[in-house]
Amino acid sequence: MDQQTHHAQRIHGFLGDVEHKLEQFFAKTPFHIPEPWRHNIAKISPWITLIVMILTLPLILGALGLSIISAPVIEASGHSYGAWFWIGWVIILISLVIEAIALPKLFKLDIRGWRLVFWANLLMVLFHIVDFSITGLIGDVIGLYILFEIKNQYH
Repeated sequence: MDQQTHHAQRIHGFLGDVEHKLEQFFAKTPFHIPEPWRHNIAKISPWITLIVMILTLPLILGALGLSIISAPVIEASGHSYGAWFWIGWVIILISLVIEAIALPKLFKLDIRGWRLVFWANLLMVLFHIVDFSITGLIGDVIGLYILFEIKNQYH
């Protein structure tokens, strides 16, 4: 086995462990979404994701463009955005691409699509931790809760 395959297996195993631990954690919550609602949420969530992506993509690209354009001006003033700012943009864009890749699988209720969305959410958790965004983390926890509530709808 080559080293790249070994690393990929370790990462996949780590993500599987994280998924399992979070599944156990969310299973212990006192409130659960009723089963008929879970199916409806799973059926409409790809459409909501698609609509949100279409609506936010121009905003994200515009904000990124403004950041890139203003970077030399910020540098000239003796300040800079810093590495974390650019790392944050990379995380956001990777998360967006992962969700776009997941969409066709989500429409088919394929567990691989669910898993891609889960991984994209984990990236956003990382971003919000690095960004010290409490409201972002609260949104991430709510999103993960809903994601795990509908997981049984995927095969």
